[in-house]
Amino acid sequence: LGRLTEGQSWTERAVTVCSTVSASQRATVLWETGWFARQLGNLHRAKEVARESLALARGVGDDLAIAKALYLLGWVAEDQGELAQGLALHEEALRILLPMNAPYWTAHSLYHVGRLSGICGDFAAAERHLEEALARCRQEGHRYGPGLVMSGMAVIALKRGDPARAAALWQERLGLAWDAFGLRFCLEGLAEIAVACGEHERA
Repeated sequence: LGRLTEGQSWTERAVTVCSTVSASQRATVLWETGWFARQLGNLHRAKEVARESLALARGVGDDLAIAKALYLLGWVAEDQGELAQGLALHEEALRILLPMNAPYWTAHSLYHVGRLSGICGDFAAAERHLEEALARCRQEGHRYGPGLVMSGMAVIALKRGDPARAAALWQERLGLAWDAFGLRFCLEGLAEIAVACGEHERA
C-alpha cells in the first residue's frame, strides 16, 4: 500500500499542474490518477477522474485514451457490483481497440470481457474471448498475461462442469506462477476442483 499511496500522491500532484499540456496528455495523467485511486479502494475518485479522462480523450479523438478510460470505468463498475454495466464498458473499449495496433490493451480487454461474460453466465462468449486473449498474449510474448488468462479459463471450465480441463489449466498456470499470490491462487483453484470432485481431504 505504501507504493500505491506514494504513486497516488504524485499523480494527484500532476493533475494540479497539467492544465497547460495537451488534452491527450492530461487524459493520461487523469487515467493514472484513477488507476491508483481504484487500487486503493477510492472508487468515487477513480470514477470521477476516469470520466474526465474519457471526456478529454473523446474531445480530441484519442482512441487509445478513450478505450483506457472505458476500461477503468468498467473496473470501477464491477467493483461497485454493477456487473452488466462493467461488461458493457469493457465491450465498448474492446470494439475501439480491435482495429488498433495496441496488443497489450487489446489482450487485457479481451480478458476482462471474457471474465465478466463468464460471471454473467455467458460461458460461450467467455471462452471465445479468453481463448483469443490467450493467443494474443502468447503471440506478443507477455510475461504475465498467459497465466492471468488461463486462470479465467480454468474458472469457466469448472463452472461448465469440466473439472479435468479446469485442473489441466490450473496446473499449466501453476508452472507460470511468478509470485506468492499467483502460487496461492493456483493452489486455491486446484483445491476448489478437489472439493467439486468430492476429494475433501485432498482439498
